[in-house]
Amino acid sequence: MTDVLLLSVWFQLVACDGCSSQDPTRPAASGTEDTSSATPDRDTDPPPTDEETDSGEPPPEGFLERVSVASDGQQANVAGYESGYSRSQGSFQPAISETGRYVAFRSFASNLVAGDANDFLDVFLHDREKGVTTRVSVTSDGAEVAGTSQDASEGVLAVARSGRVALSTKQALATRDGDTLDDVYVVEPDGSALLQASWPSASESATWPSMTTEGDVVVFASGAHDLVAGDQHSGVDVYRYEPATGALTCLTGCEQPTQDSTYAMRPAISPDGGWVCFTTDATLAQEDTDEQLDVYLLEVATGALQRVSAPSGGEADDHAYRCALSNDGEHVAFSSHANNLVDDDTNDSADVFVWSKDGLRLASRTTAGEVPEGSSWGPSISADGRYLAFTSSANDLVPEDTNGTHDVFLLDLDEGALARASVGPGGQEGNRASGAAVLSADGTTLAFDSEASNLVEGDSNGVRDVFVASREALFGQLSADDQADQPSQ
Repeated sequence: MTDVLLLSVWFQLVACDGCSSQDPTRPAASGTEDTSSATPDRDTDPPPTDEETDSGEPPPEGFLERVSVASDGQQANVAGYESGYSRSQGSFQPAISETGRYVAFRSFASNLVAGDANDFLDVFLHDREKGVTTRVSVTSDGAEVAGTSQDASEGVLAVARSGRVALSTKQALATRDGDTLDDVYVVEPDGSALLQASWPSASESATWPSMTTEGDVVVFASGAHDLVAGDQHSGVDVYRYEPATGALTCLTGCEQPTQDSTYAMRPAISPDGGWVCFTTDATLAQEDTDEQLDVYLLEVATGALQRVSAPSGGEADDHAYRCALSNDGEHVAFSSHANNLVDDDTNDSADVFVWSKDGLRLASRTTAGEVPEGSSWGPSISADGRYLAFTSSANDLVPEDTNGTHDVFLLDLDEGALARASVGPGGQEGNRASGAAVLSADGTTLAFDSEASNLVEGDSNGVRDVFVASREALFGQLSADDQADQPSQ
């Protein structure tokens, strides 16, 4: 596979996965790069009215909470748009802490904190317990960093139990950061410390950070070749960083030139830090003989690797990407276009799968246990492996899904109960796309972004916002009869 084709697959399946405005049903054509995340199409059509999308039973009072707001509750304004108004920008790509107290997100808004005058995509942290929003993409002395929308980075974020944030950005938050490439930073919520994890490289970007619940370990991906000594690999690798000591190690064979020009991408670390999963085109297992993107599971202590995105005794017939994992590496969730991972996968679309020692299961099924008529992607799994959140364009996962756009769902893998999170007061469906679902490690709280204007009262800013729902409220929507009708999957 050529580097050009592989990189185009990268952007479509991995880099932009989680963009609520994109359905990753197929890789981009060879030689093209998907840019819908960085420069979404201008959208000036009015959204459907609430009457056009009303369905279902009323959810509980206070069902959804909008967290992309200022500390005084003011909604995010429309700012930072050099190329004009775009509904799909705004606030997006959330990350959530272990219990759901902290939610980090990116936003173009200029009114979430005082003194925001850089007209730039920034990273914010909302403390749901105190109702306080702070900007964390600032220098160690609290100064903002200038930039343009062309410099903006939209990579993933991570939040520890304490509110510590790991982020990737082109902004030079540290004085020693003299380039315009993406770097990974670890930031304390009170601004007391700012660490550049991807130092000293100035040759390639570093992105896709993932962090343990304690915030003591961060993993990220980078194509730099000067982060660790003896790096002979010309592709992209996964690195492990310890903020307390500054220790940085390569997890994916940087010293092995035989893996030349291969790519290890979008890593995720287990909440307890013992395991890491990632997507790669490298043939790291003896039975891996193709050039498909696969998901691997790595035990950090031993270095043991296992491919988890292939059928038993064979090869997947399409790519796998975007993984998430539970404690102890017992469950790995991922998205895949493959149709041969389970016997009854007949929808020829992306699905969400969960690997365990018992085998593979297609998790993104309808409430009747059937394979849906649409794509599902972007999984996030709880630390105990019981709860799974994901995004889907399928309109048959739950009854009365008639809005014709992407929604966010929460699944109880043990009981089979499935709830749609992206609905508003009175049970009305979201009138625009929702996505980028992330689940707290304890499984109690789900965050996502949405372009919909009818999920909470008073949403009049016309751009994407970040919302939070509790598991209790979501499954409280399901009556006892509904839950009895949903089979264990």
